[in-house]
This record gives sequence, C-alpha cells and structure tokens, in this order.
Amino acid sequence: MNLIEIAKIWEKHLSLTQPIVAIAFLEHPPEKVARSSEAAPSACTFWRRGQQQLFYATAEDHENCPIGLMTMGFPMTTEKGSEAESLISTMANLHYFNPAEVAHIQTIKKSHQVVVYGPLSEFPTEPDQILLLLTPYQMMIAIESLGGATWAENQPLGTFGRPACAALPKAEQLNSSTISLGCIGARTYTNLPHEEMLLVVPVAEFAKATEQLVKVASANQQLACFHNDKKRAITMGM
Repeated sequence: MNLIEIAKIWEKHLSLTQPIVAIAFLEHPPEKVARSSEAAPSACTFWRRGQQQLFYATAEDHENCPIGLMTMGFPMTTEKGSEAESLISTMANLHYFNPAEVAHIQTIKKSHQVVVYGPLSEFPTEPDQILLLLTPYQMMIAIESLGGATWAENQPLGTFGRPACAALPKAEQLNSSTISLGCIGARTYTNLPHEEMLLVVPVAEFAKATEQLVKVASANQQLACFHNDKKRAITMGM
C-alpha cells in the first residue's frame, strides 16, 4: 500500500475528521516543497499547519520556541540558550518544572537541516514519523492496532506529558509509538482540546499496523454489541 491508501484506512477506521500529519527530518528539502512562510510561536504550531499544508521549516523557523528547538534536534545558539534558561526559570518558579529535568529532555538524533511537515496523503517523500491528535477512544483503537496494549513481559510503551514535542525524540529513541498527554503550551498554541492527546508513530510501525487496524476496529464494534447485549440483559433482569 502507498501512503495515500494507508492514510485513508486510518482516517476511516479511527473516524478522523482532520488529516494525519507526516514528519521527515532531512538534510535538504524535497523539490517543489516551499518553506514555511509564517512565524510560529512554537514547534508544535507546525503540527496544526501540517494537517492542512505541505512545507518545510528550518532551525530559524523554530527559534521562537527554545524548548521545541531543543527537542527537534537543532543547535542552540547562545541567545536561544539564554531564552531557554529564562523560560525554565519561570517554570521552576511556578513549581511546574524542575531545572534538573532539562538534562533528561531528549532530542531528535537523526542528522537534519530541515523538518518537513504535511498531510500524510500528500507527503512527497518517506516520512520518519506519523503524528495523530486523538481522543481517548481513538487512542484505544490505535494502540491496540500498534500492539501497545498487548500483555507481554517488558512491554514498552512511552506515555508522558510535558513537553509534548518531546514525544517525537522519545518515539525515535524507542523506535516505537509514544503517547503524550500534551502540555499547556501545546494545548494553547495548537488549540488542542482537553479531550485529545498526541500519538507519535515511526512510519514503519504505522504502515505495518494498518492491516491490524482494520481487524481491531471491527473486533471492537462486535464486542461493543456483545457488551451492550449483556448489559441490557443483566439490567433488565435486576
């Protein structure tokens, strides 16, 4: 299956109302892909834009978000390092963030000069990661399809909160799907509803799980009928 077919299957079986975002970390932008033309207050802002349009962004385009600049694997200038320290200090003063955590925030390791964002169905090259903004129900179906709900010894599943953008390097490190509950910055900049969260999936895992998604979605529909019948029978018998 190609990316267009894969995108349609996921959109159908998760009942998605917005396009799936694909992300690629490249040394050079693909031909005929334009650079982001609007200033972005955060790295996660590009996620929303990537649902509607295809573009690439440079380190400079990410500079309004020092934390995002770090997680996306771009070098930090002295000036941006100072801004990051100021932001971390503010977070620490609010008892939101412990400065000691900074040393443990992961960054994208793949060598790159640009990041390409765009709808999966329109992506011009092989993406590195797939990004979905999902409700808990949609997340349940997606994780079951990806094998993240499988009962097994030492089953890896990264789930965490802030910063939401760190879900990308976390998925790269684990080479596995990663859930982020989001952070207040991402929810503000992307208008992410309270009832949605973030799922980041390496593209190979995403493509591999597509066939399983169809089976899992069907199984859940059938089990919903079973459980509803059981609930009705027991309730009526009380």
